[in-house]
Amino acid sequence: MSKLQVVHVIYDYSIRDENDLNEVITGFEDVLGGERKPYHVRLGAIDLNTILELGLIFIIGPAISIYFEGFFGLKKFEEIGEEHRREIIAFFKTLASDMDLILRSFSKIRLDFRANNRAVSLTIYFKNIPCYIVINHANCSTQILKNLPRDLIRLVRFLGETQIPEDIVVMQFYFDAVLKRWKYLLIPTPEYFGKYIDRYIDLDDGKVHLLFSEDDFLNRFHPPIDDAQKFIITPFR
Repeated sequence: MSKLQVVHVIYDYSIRDENDLNEVITGFEDVLGGERKPYHVRLGAIDLNTILELGLIFIIGPAISIYFEGFFGLKKFEEIGEEHRREIIAFFKTLASDMDLILRSFSKIRLDFRANNRAVSLTIYFKNIPCYIVINHANCSTQILKNLPRDLIRLVRFLGETQIPEDIVVMQFYFDAVLKRWKYLLIPTPEYFGKYIDRYIDLDDGKVHLLFSEDDFLNRFHPPIDDAQKFIITPFR
């Protein structure tokens, strides 16, 4: 029976990997519940190659639903009724607890995947736009992973309270390896699919920053070569 309160988990993976993943997913199911959705063929425009993906579906009430639709800006959030404010605050507190449980479950098996060239990803959706969070980057330390629940709450609040570019079709949450915090939202423009990630948001300043070449991305983020398949657009072509 699931111990999660506001998250429903969907396990996405290729049917050809089912035998290798069965014991791992069963371990997750014992703690997190959820449902399996294996696929035979997955087509798409992104380069991210996952061996296992946990889709995180938020279980939300009316006030939270409106919040995620971007109806409230920060000023509006401060002006809404006390009851709705309490509901939103309680949701984020519970979500933080759920995310901590999910990451603690993942940490037990993360080392099995760390050397794998394919990605292990959490995926959340905002207005039907997927946001991938790869947790087995080659340089993802234990401390970086430990900080993810807190930083993910920050991301979700940012998405709920901030106007983001309307042309976004896919996102990826990434960390600063020096600061050991997740703070970069990679949001490539559709025009640069198949080329390089040309745009990102730094949650520290809330601004959209542009990149003008693959080298710009490499010099900004310094990803390991082993992570070639762990980005929505690979930086190694």
